[in-house]
Amino acid sequence: MTEHILQIGDVVTAKFPSPNPSGREQEGYRPAIVVGIPSRLGKMRFPLVVVAPMTTDLGQEWAGINSSLF
Repeated sequence: MTEHILQIGDVVTAKFPSPNPSGREQEGYRPAIVVGIPSRLGKMRFPLVVVAPMTTDLGQEWAGINSSLF
C-alpha cells in the first residue's frame, strides 16, 4: 500500500470525541474535509491536521441558505 500525502480538500474518516458538555457537535467516526495542514508552515511539536466534519442532515436551517455550496 502506498502512503498518501494529505492535501487540502481531501475527504478523510476522522474520529471526533464526545463533547463535554454534550450539545449538537459531531462525534464518533465521520467523514471530514481537510481544511488546513499547519506543518507546511514550519516545524510542528506534534502532528496536526485541521478538518471540518461533514453531515448529510439538510434539514437544518443553515443548509438552505446557499444550496449551491452542498
